[in-house]
Amino acid sequence: MNSVETGDFWLDRSGTPHGSSAIAMGLMGICRRSVSVWVAVIGLCVAAGASGASQYQDTLPDGQINTGSASVFTVLTSSSDWIRGGSVLQGDIGIDQGKFTLSGGSDVFGDLVDHTGVLLRTSSGRVHGAVYSDDPTIDSALMDAQMLSDAAFAEPVTPRYTTLTSVNLDHSSLTITGGANEKVVLRLTDFVLTNNSIFTLSGTATTSFIINVAETFSLRSNSHISLENVPASNVLFNIHGTGSTVWLKGGSSMPGTLLALNRKVRIKGGSQVVGTVIANQVKITKHSSVLTPTRNP
Repeated sequence: MNSVETGDFWLDRSGTPHGSSAIAMGLMGICRRSVSVWVAVIGLCVAAGASGASQYQDTLPDGQINTGSASVFTVLTSSSDWIRGGSVLQGDIGIDQGKFTLSGGSDVFGDLVDHTGVLLRTSSGRVHGAVYSDDPTIDSALMDAQMLSDAAFAEPVTPRYTTLTSVNLDHSSLTITGGANEKVVLRLTDFVLTNNSIFTLSGTATTSFIINVAETFSLRSNSHISLENVPASNVLFNIHGTGSTVWLKGGSSMPGTLLALNRKVRIKGGSQVVGTVIANQVKITKHSSVLTPTRNP
């Protein structure tokens, strides 16, 4: 017998199937294998994505805040920026959309990096570095900033500070302490300093401080955030979610990373940030400044 035949399906002596039914069965097998492969690939991608999100580290081994690819910028915004009235930015600035206005004899001592389509107005100010578009860098920086904000907000509060749920200082002071290689986390509704108030973070060169703020963040009337033995690069003020404008005014100052992805930030009246500002929108006016910090405390 040379073959076994049933309808349009038969096997030859080698056992190879022939006929339209055989072809259909073969295609069904291929489809099943393809679907299985794609399901496996998709599953791996989803797992990798979920793992990557959950494993994002908000601090580095030496205690520095992990701003990822956003670390190249001193000021980074997803919307418009204004630097006016003799104000200074020392470092690079990145802008995702809207417009950038530099006026009133203000200076940017660094590069201006924009996303394609941003409107630049620098008629009465000066950018001392390069001016160029770099969409991938802006996109990556904002993505890392979002992951940092989410990871920081998910941190458990340091047990000895669980009862501290709001900071409201009026002509007064408060000190928060941390040990070597410790990550100190606060979760606050409001952070408000006014009338020469001082909020101090005291620790070591490897202590990290993460202060999560859900609602109001405001420094007014010559109020200051001060560091004792802690580098500015180890400090994060994470103003989470939408809400009121973030204010530094009246000669106030702070060190560290000010992260307010969904807020407007206003720095005015001779106020100063020594660190990084990442926000939806930033205005630096009236002889104010944002300066790149050094690593030394």
